[in-house]
Amino acid sequence: MRKIPSLPCAVRVDMVRIGDLKVDVLAKCGPPLYEQYVGERKIRTPWGYDKKILEDWIYNFGPTDFIHILRFEGGRLTEILRGERGYPNVD
Repeated sequence: MRKIPSLPCAVRVDMVRIGDLKVDVLAKCGPPLYEQYVGERKIRTPWGYDKKILEDWIYNFGPTDFIHILRFEGGRLTEILRGERGYPNVD
């Protein structure tokens, strides 16, 4: 898999970028094909510990594009990975 800095969502002009909130990604790309809970990360703060949820959203834009995995940490996009070619949706 290869890291990429941004992702154009489907036929829309909207770009998803590192740092975007989940709600913004959802508005730009629509719902993901699959959501996966990855784990939690504890972060020490001056007031104690903060827990951030790690979550992957998987998008399949079809056989003319690639599978994309968007990693969120605490509701904010931290990584975009491009995988193999997508596949046709089977309904």
